[in-house]
Amino acid sequence: MVTPRLSAAENCLQALETLDPGDARIGEASRRLAARWVGVAQERLGAAQFDAASRAYEAALARDPTHPELAALAARLEQARPR
Repeated sequence: MVTPRLSAAENCLQALETLDPGDARIGEASRRLAARWVGVAQERLGAAQFDAASRAYEAALARDPTHPELAALAARLEQARPR
């Protein structure tokens, strides 16, 4: 399950990107949103909710592919997936 507030934030940011792609706030907002998605992914992974963790990871990756925690999170997801 995706948190409703993050989904709403994602929609708002997408609207801002569409309406004003040059807005200086977009970069910082994307980084902050990615950090939140990383937190959700870690939380879901800890609860063994692998699909939800993967979706949150993908959302974080889409928002900020340079986020410093993504590589470690990807490795944890790979190790945790049932075989």
